[in-house]
Amino acid sequence: MKDMHKDSHLKITFDIQVNELLQNCFEHVFQDCEHGHIVISMSSNNGFCTIGVIDDGKGFNVEECSQKV
Repeated sequence: MKDMHKDSHLKITFDIQVNELLQNCFEHVFQDCEHGHIVISMSSNNGFCTIGVIDDGKGFNVEECSQKV
């Protein structure tokens, strides 16, 4: 992860991804909520970065979404 501070392209890509994740949370997850929590984490292993997002929003029915596909 320390190389990310040196690589502006990687940082911009990371910033865009985090921004998109946050926008999706506000638009879909917390649409009708007054309060909520979002936890964003990042880890790196063998040159790969992983971004994790956890929220306590309203959720969705997985079976219902699977049937629409």
